[in-house]
This record gives sequence, structure tokens and C-alpha cells, in this order.
Amino acid sequence: MMENATMSMLMGALGGLLLGLVGAGLWAWQSQKALTQRLAQVDAARQQLTQQNTAARRQIEQLQKELSGMRLADERAHHRVVHHEPLPDTGDSVTPELLPEDEPERPNDGFAPTQLLNRG
Repeated sequence: MMENATMSMLMGALGGLLLGLVGAGLWAWQSQKALTQRLAQVDAARQQLTQQNTAARRQIEQLQKELSGMRLADERAHHRVVHHEPLPDTGDSVTPELLPEDEPERPNDGFAPTQLLNRG
């Protein structure tokens, strides 16, 4: 009889061990599945951010080109006005009173000369 009880306890212990291993395997499988899904989400988010970053860099590059063109056009227009060169015919009319008079000499201290405005 004692052998039967021992055998029964041994079978119960092995059954419990087997059930525990199956439970641990299922838990590990679910955890791995969840981690794989999270990794896929993180990878998709990283790819999206990379695309957005590339698009933003292209947009910045385009804006810098436009700004450079505007600065160059402004410098050319300023040079023409200061040196009284004729403006290109763009269809816009420029009145002579809008053109500056001869530019006074600037002092060497870096400050522009004081000019009085006629407010009358």
C-alpha cells in the first residue's frame, strides 16, 4: 500500500510540475507575442519619424533657398536704388519721391547720421 501512496504522490508531483511548465510556457509565449507587437509598433513609429524628419529637412532646404533668393533680390534692389540705376521694367511704377536722395556720408563711429523728419 505504501508503494501505491508514494506512486500516487509522485504522479501528482509530476502532473503538477508538467502543469506548471505548460503554464510558464504559455505565459512566456504571450509575453514574447506582446513584446513582438510593441517592437513592431516602435519600428513603425521610428520609420514614420524618419520620413517626417526627411520631409522637414527638405522643406527647410527649400525655405533656405527661397530666403537666399529673396536676400539676393533685396541686395540688388537696394544697390540699384542707392546707385540710381534703372529698375527692371516689372510693370510696377516707381515714383521719384520714393527714391532716396544722395546718401550722406556716414561717420566712422558706426552710427548713422541723425535725420529730421518733416511732419507737416
